[in-house]
Amino acid sequence: MTPTPPVIPGYTVHGLLGRGGMAEVWLATQDSLQRKVAMKLLLDSADGVIVIKAQRFRSLEQNRDDAIARLKELLTLATHVLPPRTPTRP
Repeated sequence: MTPTPPVIPGYTVHGLLGRGGMAEVWLATQDSLQRKVAMKLLLDSADGVIVIKAQRFRSLEQNRDDAIARLKELLTLATHVLPPRTPTRP
């Protein structure tokens, strides 16, 4: 049985990514920015409150590419900013 996607204003929900003991995580698109997000729905059975937390959905490749770009920038700065070292011993 496939769960029915929730209807949340401002988001287009695509499908269920995962489910735990107290929450479900859904893949959605934030309509205003047209970006994919992972939306966590926490269900509080005491009063029926649903808490929504949306985070930008990024792939491992995007995270890796960003890390490599930051490292390249640091290496470029280190090679151009630091003066050459002089030996401390003869």
